[in-house]
Amino acid sequence: DDQGAEAGKTWFKMYVMTTANWGYFKAQALPVPSSEGTMGYARSTKIAADAAQFSFYQYHPEAVSWTVTGSAEPLQPAVFRFDDVTDPTAYYYDPVYWALEQGVTVGTSATSFSPEKSCTRGQIVTFLWRCAGSPEPTRTENPFEDLRSDAYYYKAVLWAVENGVTKGVSPTSFAPNEACARAQAVTFLWRYAGSPEPGLTEMPFTDVGRSAYYYSAVLWALEQGITSGTSATTFSPNTLCTRAHALTFMWRLVGSPTEETDSIGFDD
Repeated sequence: DDQGAEAGKTWFKMYVMTTANWGYFKAQALPVPSSEGTMGYARSTKIAADAAQFSFYQYHPEAVSWTVTGSAEPLQPAVFRFDDVTDPTAYYYDPVYWALEQGVTVGTSATSFSPEKSCTRGQIVTFLWRCAGSPEPTRTENPFEDLRSDAYYYKAVLWAVENGVTKGVSPTSFAPNEACARAQAVTFLWRYAGSPEPGLTEMPFTDVGRSAYYYSAVLWALEQGITSGTSATTFSPNTLCTRAHALTFMWRLVGSPTEETDSIGFDD
């Protein structure tokens, strides 16, 4: 799950074409010789099919296996698709599978993502950390009493503190299991982006006061197309941020917003 139980696995994005739908598949990583002659883990470009190599592969449900280039052992694919993320028209469909592909999330189970579940502070900081490439924090001092060194989010939180993404809920508490509000989520993203000064000067949301700590973050997120609010005049800063919203915000941050997403009429 997103607590890192399967963080050591390499995930392959393989589209399956059937008359019913498109799906995602996972394969157990096998060590194979890399082009430099050293041992590495197979990625999608190392999988051979019909004596050709592609970035993505069509997988037939009756196929027995995928063969890794340079290895006599096959990759045994198993169906991997979140049972609760199956509608391609859902605003979070592309963000969730983008996050899966990039290793930002592995879901709450092998078959579930739990899009409507509240995103915790520990989870969203971990998502951001993985989005940044899971850098090793240089900070070794842990300022938070509720941050255990064996927690899946430990390095993510230390990294977030040293990069100014979070200061915790107090000097000695981070509250990792507390649900993250929409205001907090957008502020984390804004700080991750370097706390840029927004070009917009007029706030369209009546529930975001100028004195709020998240005022500039919300203006910036609106300007960047990361959020459009829960209505034309509301942002709902204290509403809990769902896991679907958290990854959708992040997906838009890295440059993947779509016109179709904004035309569906969802509260972002």
